[in-house]
Amino acid sequence: MTSSAATYATSPPPLILGSTSRYRRELLERLQLPFEVHAPQVDETPRAGEPPENLARRLALAKARAVAARYPQAVVIGSDQVADLEGEPLGKPGTHERAVEQLRRMRGRTVIFQTALSVVCLARGFEMSDLAAVKVRFRALSDAEIDTYLRREEPYDCAGTACVGLIHDPRPCNPVVKRHASAGRGTLVHRVTVAGAGSTGFWLRCRGALAAPDAPGHAGGDRAAQPLGV
Repeated sequence: MTSSAATYATSPPPLILGSTSRYRRELLERLQLPFEVHAPQVDETPRAGEPPENLARRLALAKARAVAARYPQAVVIGSDQVADLEGEPLGKPGTHERAVEQLRRMRGRTVIFQTALSVVCLARGFEMSDLAAVKVRFRALSDAEIDTYLRREEPYDCAGTACVGLIHDPRPCNPVVKRHASAGRGTLVHRVTVAGAGSTGFWLRCRGALAAPDAPGHAGGDRAAQPLGV
C-alpha cells in the first residue's frame, strides 16, 4: 500500500464546502459531519448566450476545482443555482429593487431552478457533477405581497429571489417554497416539481470512488467529471 493509500485507509480526507452560501452550509450541517468552508472566488458572470443549466454546471465545477487546487487532499463540494425564466438566467438580485423586479416578472409563471453540484478530489483524480431541475410555479402575487415577503425574508442573496435549497425539508422553516404550497403565511409558490438525476445514486457513486483504496465499496480508478442527468 502506498503512503497516499495508507492515509486514506486510516482517516477520511477533509471535507470542504467550496461556497460561502449560508443555505448550503446549513444543508451540509444536517449530515453532522465535520467540514470546512472556503470561498471559491470564482467569477460568476454568465457567458454570452450561455443556457442557464450550462451556467450552473460550469460554475459548480469551477468552484469545486478552485478550492481543490488549494487543498488537493480534500474532498471539495461546489454548487451553483441559476433561476431559469424561459431560457433567461436570473441571478441574485442583491438589492430590494431588483428583487421586486424579479418577482414581478415571475409571478404566475413557471421558473426552473437549475441546481448543479460537483465533487472534486485532486489527490484521487476524482471529479463528478450532477444537475437537478426544480420547476417552481409562482403564485399571482400582488405588489403588497411581494414587498411583505421581501421585507421579512430578505432573500437578496438567492438566485431568482427564492431560496429553494430547503425544498425537501419537512419543517416549516422556509415559508417561500413548499412542495404543495398552501395559502398560508408568506407563501409565494403554487407548485414545485423536482426532475432530473437521483441524488442518492450520485452520492453512492461519489462514496464508492472516494472510499479508502482497500475498503469495501471502493470503485477503483479515476472518475472524470460527467453529468448524470438533467
